Amino acid sequence: MPMDEIAKAATEVSLTGEENKPGKFELPGTQDTTGKAAAGPELANSQEIRDKLSDVPANFESTKQFEQIRKVPESSVSGLEEKNPENPPIQNKIDGERREEEVESELVKKYPESEGYSIKGEVYLYDKDGKIAQDPVTGEGRRIDFVVVDKNGNVVDSIEVTSQTADKADQSAKEQRIRESGGNYIKMSDGIFVKIPDDVQTKIERRD
Repeated sequence: MPMDEIAKAATEVSLTGEENKPGKFELPGTQDTTGKAAAGPELANSQEIRDKLSDVPANFESTKQFEQIRKVPESSVSGLEEKNPENPPIQNKIDGERREEEVESELVKKYPESEGYSIKGEVYLYDKDGKIAQDPVTGEGRRIDFVVVDKNGNVVDSIEVTSQTADKADQSAKEQRIRESGGNYIKMSDGIFVKIPDDVQTKIERRD
């Protein structure tokens, strides 16, 4: 409630001659530092102030803000999970990480490090100039879940992990456009760029 309304109510109460008694509600700035009563309105009984304020219309900005907060739908407060209760984003993330861990574990067995293989995760496609390649249609880059490189520095496998039902048509089309535009390179941990052969296409690995 605005302070000017509180002050107004306190003034009306003080003009009735109410004594300055202990236990009364004291408005800021109405008592001087010496303990003597200051000029003008001083003290008012807290109950009387509430009685005076009870007639003030509840249409002030602070009240509006409170009403807006109070009336916020529960679906908004509960976050994104409420929009898709059957498969919330947090669960999607958990499932996605689990699938990737499963596939990575299988790739480690299929392409053992002891034989010189290197498995790279979350790999961007680059162009020949060492810049992240962009799709000429969407302007977006492309990041592949797993790329396997052999001991000779050749890319031998490329894998995208997803669910059984996810539609990857747009993503695959984007990757194809990027590669056709020259985005055929990946960056190794030592900074060296390795070209992906044309015959190595990203495979979609679907998991529950």
